[in-house]
Amino acid sequence: MKIVYFFLLAIMMFSCAEKNSNKSAFVDYFYPYDTIPKIYVYRDVVGGLNEQFYRVYGVEDEVGKHIVVELYSSDFRLTEALNYNYPSLELQDHMVTNAKKQKSKADLIKSKAFPIGDHDTSEFLSRIPSHIDSTKIIQLKKRVLKNKTETILYLKKKTPAISFYDTINLAVVNSKNKQLNKLYGAQLVYFAKDIGKVEWHSMDKKAHYKLEKIMNQKDWINIIQQLK
Repeated sequence: MKIVYFFLLAIMMFSCAEKNSNKSAFVDYFYPYDTIPKIYVYRDVVGGLNEQFYRVYGVEDEVGKHIVVELYSSDFRLTEALNYNYPSLELQDHMVTNAKKQKSKADLIKSKAFPIGDHDTSEFLSRIPSHIDSTKIIQLKKRVLKNKTETILYLKKKTPAISFYDTINLAVVNSKNKQLNKLYGAQLVYFAKDIGKVEWHSMDKKAHYKLEKIMNQKDWINIIQQLK
């Protein structure tokens, strides 16, 4: 029995290592791997006061390197966390929190966060526990490369960038997989070389976020403590 257990464990570890070893064609435009956490501050240029914070840091374990991206709302509440294998950028874990700050691990059904090539479409599909009993949220995000020769201006410096076209489908289903509600959206997302995600907006630009600055964790914690 022990031999079977170790054999299965070896297969799982080999599979994870293989996912890490495949280098994404877009890894140079993703957040750089760094074990020191950095806070990316995004501001809605339409709303002005609306902010989002991404806490990004690298970790390494027995199966390789990962980049963790934690998403925080304007009131510094953790809403979601995504664990990307590095340098493949394939998703390994997806975690969400509800309004009561309860954490739940989503079921990853499809884990491709980025296309393999210029004409490929990636699919990220996860099943998330809902705040309503006996219901779940099914999230499907499809991504295709739109332009690989973008240029963005960050800190008054022109930087090479790429853009993706995302479609997002959200469906609320009950315990019998009967659909109760459905939402659809589309957006353009921009990633700058050696920086990461720098901008995204809905197609009508009613929501439009841009990277305002990158903070260290100490300064970010000081801001949170001052607001308490």
